Amino acid sequence: MTNKDLIAQLAERTDQTKVRTTELLNTTVSMFKDALLQGYTLHIKDFGDFLIKQRGERVSVHPKTGERTIIPEKKVLIFRQTTALKQTLNPA
Repeated sequence: MTNKDLIAQLAERTDQTKVRTTELLNTTVSMFKDALLQGYTLHIKDFGDFLIKQRGERVSVHPKTGERTIIPEKKVLIFRQTTALKQTLNPA
């Protein structure tokens, strides 16, 4: 689903204009980014948690040449699904 598709479906389901829906979606995404960058975990009920973790520096070895390269530490976005979403995706 593209951003355009998402906006069209949200606008239709909420009886809002596409312009208003775009503004709301952009504001929501901006708030999510701000919260994550401030160190908060973003929890969406029945969906999952988004959080930022620091991945440490590590050594990578090129499989063909055997050359070692240091990969610097970096921040990564982590998603953990809720049990409800997991059960929806993989019913027993």
